[in-house]
Amino acid sequence: MRRAYYSAVSFIDSQIGRLLDTVDELDLWDNTVVVFMSDHGYHLGENGMWLKRNNFENSARVPLMLHVPGMTQSHGKRTNAIVELVDLGPTVTHYAGIAALPVTDGQPIIGPVENPGGFHRMYAISQYHRCPTAWTKQWTSNLNCGNIISRLNNRNILMGYSLRSAAFRFTAWFQWNSTTGTVPLGDSPFAVELYEHELTESGGQFEKTETHNLALEPSYETVLTHHYLELRSFLTLLLDPVPPRLQEKLLVEVNEKTFDD
Repeated sequence: MRRAYYSAVSFIDSQIGRLLDTVDELDLWDNTVVVFMSDHGYHLGENGMWLKRNNFENSARVPLMLHVPGMTQSHGKRTNAIVELVDLGPTVTHYAGIAALPVTDGQPIIGPVENPGGFHRMYAISQYHRCPTAWTKQWTSNLNCGNIISRLNNRNILMGYSLRSAAFRFTAWFQWNSTTGTVPLGDSPFAVELYEHELTESGGQFEKTETHNLALEPSYETVLTHHYLELRSFLTLLLDPVPPRLQEKLLVEVNEKTFDD
């Protein structure tokens, strides 16, 4: 399967090359915004999983390259800025000089485009569910969800919300309420995960990340609490707001319900 995937990557690389050659031939670089991206990542056995249906880094993180005419200071440069795919629409309309989208959750990626060291977001959010029946067989967990209609009514569904900061990925799993179509923020999460990504950002081996859950490590207690409260703040705006709970109570309940390795 890995050979087939790498073959597909080589094929699409060739096709993109044909498109960029045409931009060269037509001399369009000075008035054309070019975006290279993917809608999701992919697992090829990492974390004991295949395909894309999860909240791990391999699925939630995607390649993204931008060419904006005139921004020579960022051409060919790499940035560690955090962005989301919802930012692409506003970015293209901004630099193309056309009317902004009427409704969007995204913001133009101005900082990193005009300065590779520029800031854009504190974190990125992703969301995916699981319908577990056997915790030791992660690769089968989503096969039990069925089609989209049965997912909405599945009482065993856990909704995972994942927050990716500059150095960590934090994921909290909540019991899904099939009646309201939301998660009960008044309850503690069913489980939490915390993974460090310092090696990833410094050029470490990508496939070796997210193999050890740090949520129960005492030395990461402050990091865990910070990310959990940031995620709850986001979800409070997204879902029905509920009165905030005491930080001490949150931390105790999070530590009692945690996925292990």
